Amino acid sequence: MSARVDEWASVAALVRRLRDCVHFLGPAFAGASAVRTRIFVKLRHELGLAADEGAIRAAFEALPQAQLARVDAVLRLVERSIPTSNLFDEFLRSEEPDVALICPLVHFGSAQADVAASARGLGIPVWMLAYSWDNLSTKGCLHVEPDLAAAAYFKTFVRQRGDAYVWNYGGARPNTPSRYGVVIEDTDHAHIDLSLVITAHQFGLGGLTDVDMHRLAGTVRVVLNDGAGVNNVWKFIDGTVPAGGPWDRASVGYDWIELADYDPTLFEKTVKVFNQYLSAEEGSRFYLGWAEIQRKRNCTEL
Repeated sequence: MSARVDEWASVAALVRRLRDCVHFLGPAFAGASAVRTRIFVKLRHELGLAADEGAIRAAFEALPQAQLARVDAVLRLVERSIPTSNLFDEFLRSEEPDVALICPLVHFGSAQADVAASARGLGIPVWMLAYSWDNLSTKGCLHVEPDLAAAAYFKTFVRQRGDAYVWNYGGARPNTPSRYGVVIEDTDHAHIDLSLVITAHQFGLGGLTDVDMHRLAGTVRVVLNDGAGVNNVWKFIDGTVPAGGPWDRASVGYDWIELADYDPTLFEKTVKVFNQYLSAEEGSRFYLGWAEIQRKRNCTEL
């Protein structure tokens, strides 16, 4: 869906570009030079400036954090004051969707914020579908935040089993089988569920609590309990069917590994899986797993 076409179009775009710049000047992004450069290049294009983006960036970086916080507060208020787009309002009224699924919603100066604002104004739940695992940290602000429903949805179908959680491949559709012909969620695909749930918990969304995170850590203990063989992984999250290949094992190195924050023993178990089975594998998913292991071992929390 394209950007709005009314008199607010250029205002909305500029407000969001500016707020993205302020966002990436926060202390959490002090070392993110490439991201900062990219966002100021986009601001320079937005304003049609002949100046080098480095000079624009330096001017912004000279502002104290307290003043940047004031600018951010002003831009937030302006965002809330931008009226919804008549075009998007009419489109959503005519289509009458049960929910607005917006991908990725977070992006530099994203015009998708106008779609989200129109949906929320009409009482339509807004769910964010992140395109990639790094969207929340490298693609700008959530100018219009999604509803809590997407994260809260997980808790409508997850089941407690002992000190762990289990859930089905089809979520709330209890009898929907995966490509393996099995109803229970598989370890390989479960990392997608966890990428949403863990991030939502970090941002205080969806009613997810530390208790939920500890129970999900219990799920990892099941997956890595050596019942499938020493340093092997269960193919399914209920501890059934040993993993048969590298793809069944790779995802414990990313998304799953975040749950080691709630049970530190899970980290070393994950390392042993990678050392035994994935030390010579090639491909983006295996490299991602090793990179996440190194981050958890050596880096500060992102």
